[in-house]
This record gives sequence, C-alpha cells and structure tokens, in this order.
Amino acid sequence: MTPDFSGLDPCVHCGFCLQSCPTYLATGDEADGPRGRIVLMRHLAAGSLLASDPGLIRHLDRCLGCRACEPACPSGVAYGTALEAARSILASARPISLPSRLVNAIVARRVLLTPLGWGSRLVRPLSNALAGRSRIGFMFGMLAATRATMGNGRLQRERSKENAPHNEAALAPSDPAASAA
Repeated sequence: MTPDFSGLDPCVHCGFCLQSCPTYLATGDEADGPRGRIVLMRHLAAGSLLASDPGLIRHLDRCLGCRACEPACPSGVAYGTALEAARSILASARPISLPSRLVNAIVARRVLLTPLGWGSRLVRPLSNALAGRSRIGFMFGMLAATRATMGNGRLQRERSKENAPHNEAALAPSDPAASAA
C-alpha cells in the first residue's frame, strides 16, 4: 500500500497554521511548524529525502499530532493523514528505540504511570536547576514549565505580593485626612 500524501496538495503556504501549532510557538523554527513539515513530507513523498534523514526525523518527531493546524487552514489541507503516512514510512525505516519502548510501556500502564507522577511532584522544586540542553535536561525544563496542581485538580497558587487577594480595606487609605488632600 502506497502512502497517500495527496492531502498536502491544497497547501498554498499561507502560514495561517503557524499560530495554532504548539511546537512552532515553542521553538519558532519554521521546520517545526506545519508549513515546514509539509515541505519535508513532500520531499519524502518525491524521494528527494530519505526516511533516515536526521532533519526529517527530528522535525516530524517533534510534531504532537494534535492537528490544531487543520481547522486553522483555509485550504483544507489534510495534514494529519499525511503525517500518519510519513510516520509509517519512518517507522518502517528504523527500529523503535529502547527509551521509546520504555516510555510507551510506562504510559500504557496506569500502575507504572501513577508512581512516576508522584515522583515528578517530588523533583519539581529542583527542576529549574536541572533543566538543560540534554534530553534529561529538556525533560526537567518541561517539568519546570508546568504548573503544580493539588490533588483535586485545582491550580495551586503561590501567595506573593503580586497575586495576594486585595480587599477594599487594604486599598483604602489609612489616614482620612491624607485622602482629602
């Protein structure tokens, strides 16, 4: 069965998709946005890029597959279908790495995922210091970028002068004579 990339044909590279793409917004790299990935997938389909090309692999692997770009596209590009076709080509050209298999095994089993979630809560205070350029550093950077939640899902807010609750008594002047002046 030949992968179908015909869903990419309507793309006119207008760029409306870019502001809906979380990876483009995070990296600012054109190749990490739908428009750049469409160019890469067209080259893969034409045979001018091999499935083993490290740049192709890096940029297609960074896509979350959320398809937020599809409703933003005025031309109706079927990005998700083409991404699935490209990923099937990439998967057939390279084996799944051991770290990827371990992550898949953990995410697929709640009995393993729950302790990992609690462990991440324990290291959250250290995550800013551990963030860096390596894969582990990237993981800690992502952890540092998330907000802590309480057990019932409510956001845990840090009390500070900037976001402390204000009331009318706190905002009122303490000396009535000073407010009259």
